Amino acid sequence: DPDLYPRHRSTLSDYHKSGFDRGHIVPAGDERFSKEALEETFYLSNICPQHPQFNRGLWSQLERHLRSLVKTQGPLEVISGPLFLSHEDKGKKFVTYQVIGENEVAVPTHFFKVAFSRGEVWAYVIPNLPIKGALEDYRFPLDKLEKISGICFKN
Repeated sequence: DPDLYPRHRSTLSDYHKSGFDRGHIVPAGDERFSKEALEETFYLSNICPQHPQFNRGLWSQLERHLRSLVKTQGPLEVISGPLFLSHEDKGKKFVTYQVIGENEVAVPTHFFKVAFSRGEVWAYVIPNLPIKGALEDYRFPLDKLEKISGICFKN
């Protein structure tokens, strides 16, 4: 991403043999309205390390689901991103995450997507793991997502 300070950029070599996919936050398939927007989805600032089964499984399923909602709900506003959530060990909570590559790219523990359309909200939080299940299993209360992400999604 040419807008990022060079020391804050990751590189393709950070992902090489890491075992992680270069997962899009904003999917390329959603940005086909302009060549520039489509190309920008491939900036590494729009990419996070994603477990292959997560990226090609539930995350991809969620992206397809949101595209199908557009047909019934009309345009959606979608906000996506990585999360670094705590886990409990021996009665104490910790935030730990893996890093990859020379630039120590952080591997998120979870990812979220929030979609808004005509007063309706769909929020999801999915672990960055090789998991299966129904998308509905990962619906998440918006107020709880705001608390754990530090982002206020409602105006």
